[in-house]
Amino acid sequence: MKGLGYAEGRNLMVVRDEYLDDPLSEGTLAHELTHIQDARQLLGRTRLPSFLAEGRALVIGHAYRMALGQRENSYDARMAASAATFSAEDAGRLLRDYRGAGWDNKAVGTFLVEYMRVGWNGGTPDVLARLSRMVEAMGGGEDFDAAFRKEFGRRFGDLRRDFARFLDATKGEPEARLEGTMWRNAGRRPRTNARAKQAFPAFSQASPPNPPSPACGLRGIRPPRRRWWERTQPRRIAGTARSA
Repeated sequence: MKGLGYAEGRNLMVVRDEYLDDPLSEGTLAHELTHIQDARQLLGRTRLPSFLAEGRALVIGHAYRMALGQRENSYDARMAASAATFSAEDAGRLLRDYRGAGWDNKAVGTFLVEYMRVGWNGGTPDVLARLSRMVEAMGGGEDFDAAFRKEFGRRFGDLRRDFARFLDATKGEPEARLEGTMWRNAGRRPRTNARAKQAFPAFSQASPPNPPSPACGLRGIRPPRRRWWERTQPRRIAGTARSA
């Protein structure tokens, strides 16, 4: 079996039994169901660029875990560390490989979706809904570039260029780069409801699928002793990484 879980085609999802005891598996289930839904909408006619398919699914998986009351964990910290250190050259290479795989492919796709939500064109809070409509249009016969432009009003090449400029402008400034993203509050521990406390020990803020900003509504939260992205280094690996 490849990895801890995977989806194949329109109907098959496989997850290792022992992995289901890991809270991270909740995000994996949402992640893989996103791939199944994409396959059903695309009808085998075409494929999303792999970085966008993985990035969108990872954002949805993260949002689902946070909605359950889970705290961000070492997987999220590794993903954030990659986002904080990508160069414009890294992104340019990865975002031109529509069939790429591995950790960097997943990480750059996830950060690209978050950049669209938080910053691109002033921010697109409903980016996940728009990407879903784009997938539906592709299933109806439109190619990726045409469907992207129809939904977002600009070409994908414009997004790639703007993202590279953003990475250049925030090089060496992780706080500025990650401001407003789903990783911005990693390591912070707000109060949780009783149900969440029963299920998990102590968790960070929920992040719904299309929030205006994950940083909204946080009060009385102590910052971590060290900046959370300094507690880990990006771990880039080849092949299949755990989906969250």
